[in-house]
Amino acid sequence: MTSKKILIAFGTRYGTTEEIAKKIAEILETQELKTTVVDLKNTKSKNWPSLSEFDGIIVGSGIKIGRWMKEPQKFLKENQEYLKQTEKPLGVFISCALCLTDKEKAINDYLQMVLANLGVQANLMIVFGPLIDFSETSKMGWMAKKMFKAAAIQDLRSAGYTINDNARNDLRDWNAIAEFTHDFARLLQN
Repeated sequence: MTSKKILIAFGTRYGTTEEIAKKIAEILETQELKTTVVDLKNTKSKNWPSLSEFDGIIVGSGIKIGRWMKEPQKFLKENQEYLKQTEKPLGVFISCALCLTDKEKAINDYLQMVLANLGVQANLMIVFGPLIDFSETSKMGWMAKKMFKAAAIQDLRSAGYTINDNARNDLRDWNAIAEFTHDFARLLQN
């Protein structure tokens, strides 16, 4: 019996979504599933893989200033007809700070509404918290750091999160990421 193949396609600004995508791949591979991880931002769209090559598809995006990365949206839009016609499971995840203070709003605004606007239905969707990196080695520029501090830090602290202004603040729930991954793997067994 051949192993099922899963595509994990993502768009990231600062690397948080990429780390989640790689963790999902790592977990799926422990279940003897083959994974292909594609950074949609750094891969030309003409080189994006065909969904017909895979038994399941997972798409992830980071959220910044209330918006998805454009590449995952384009990927879903370009594959809209295929996704409507296939029985292959589709999982979608996002990483955003809003889910820490208003998870229902994050799900509605960044998953349900976006997917509806794209004409795509996911079998499984979830929001994960962010990695907020204020360290010296951060990929976030000083202006992005300043804007994030002004816009979100107080809300996160008010919600009970400890945020270090000069360090990496990993607010992702790795157990939830593993649970999402196991749930997706179960979809492939049906």
